[in-house]
Amino acid sequence: MAKFPWGDETMPDSLVPVVMLIAIIALTILLLLTGPDDAVTATTPFALTAYHGVVQVSIGYAAVYYIHIGTQVNVKLAAKDNEAMNKIAERGLLNTLEQMPLFLLGMWLHAIFVNPRTTAAIGWFYVVPRALYPTAYGFYGQFTILVEALTCMNYAAIGWFYAALAFKSFGNVDMHTTINDISPWLMPPGALIGFVAIAICFWVFGPVGSASIMRGVRWDESSAASGEGGGLQQELQESA
Repeated sequence: MAKFPWGDETMPDSLVPVVMLIAIIALTILLLLTGPDDAVTATTPFALTAYHGVVQVSIGYAAVYYIHIGTQVNVKLAAKDNEAMNKIAERGLLNTLEQMPLFLLGMWLHAIFVNPRTTAAIGWFYVVPRALYPTAYGFYGQFTILVEALTCMNYAAIGWFYAALAFKSFGNVDMHTTINDISPWLMPPGALIGFVAIAICFWVFGPVGSASIMRGVRWDESSAASGEGGGLQQELQESA
């Protein structure tokens, strides 16, 4: 009998595109149901009440963050010697913290410059999966496709925020309105734009930095092994 409902692998390669597709479809449905009404224009009068929905999302997100802190504290108190449990609780909190600046910045910029009403809807689309992150991570005691599914929904939301902001700031085009006017069938590719941009940052530009790190460390280790400096000598110099 398979270990998991989907098989024995924690992250089967065949299912990763599936959870990505589900995230894009879910965001597409949300965008179609919400519609582009109330988009911000140059003549839109400023009204604080228009941002109440985004404020509510921010409050919900703050609550989720403190819940994750509570999860970590409770695990440390109840199972301080269990490394696996503490790692899951820690990653649930730290992953939320790592994504926090990009989410909050993107959400509020989108609300101010694009559309506060749709921002609130997409914000909840982000916050609910984020709230479930530690639970999904701990469900099978390790990182599985369940966590990846939630992560994909988060990236889909953030990707939309920044793609819409790019269209608005560089071309003065409301992406949601434009796609909706041309054809609702173009919404899935539109929702995919930001997701693809994030993937490019990860897998095209990310390796540039990782290659430099690995090359530098190997050079340092080889220098230390040949007695040409590096290694411990460099650590001593840095600590001086």
